[in-house]
Amino acid sequence: VGAAAAPLAAEFIQRMLAEWQRKASVVAETALSWSGMQDDPEGFVRSLSDDPRLTALAQRIAFAANVTGNDQKLRALGQILGGAIKARGDRLDEAEVLTSVFTDIGSAEVLALEVLAGDPQNAEQQRQAAKVTDQPHPAPLWTVEEVQDALPMDPGFAQACLSVLARYGLAEAVNTYGQIQPYRITEFGRGFLNVVQAAAEGPGSAPAADN
Repeated sequence: VGAAAAPLAAEFIQRMLAEWQRKASVVAETALSWSGMQDDPEGFVRSLSDDPRLTALAQRIAFAANVTGNDQKLRALGQILGGAIKARGDRLDEAEVLTSVFTDIGSAEVLALEVLAGDPQNAEQQRQAAKVTDQPHPAPLWTVEEVQDALPMDPGFAQACLSVLARYGLAEAVNTYGQIQPYRITEFGRGFLNVVQAAAEGPGSAPAADN
């Protein structure tokens, strides 16, 4: 059995190595574009090697890239690295936080976050009620059921996705009377979603330093 499986194991390893190389290429090409150093790839490498924190950030991004198969996420990670290099390390704290979030946030959570970024059916009524009570209302509230209806996944997963988003501060559960806690997107959540969307559109969509 071992002899028969050896060729399959070799092919599997080759495929894994090829996929790792592809992921690294996507991240590196995106980072180079967002850094503004497309014409100076050697300078790009020097920027990484000259700053220990940038080197550590690149290592964390490489790990996050290795455990995802989502190309949009790979480009977002590249954008974070490229933006950090363009800012000459001035915003490394933000880049490190974003990288940590990207390591654990998957496509399902991003879909749930996109839902929260929009308006539920009663959004206008919520805004009117906020005006009447003179209360600030930064974002409309979504019930778990409303999020579930908007997500293309099996029932029960919405609550899990929302819990993950709340854990990382991308969404928050709001205390209300007489019902299960609804959720809304946070400002950090909107910023995170901007990074994801900008990565999908390319370097020309927004300044890397702003994300």
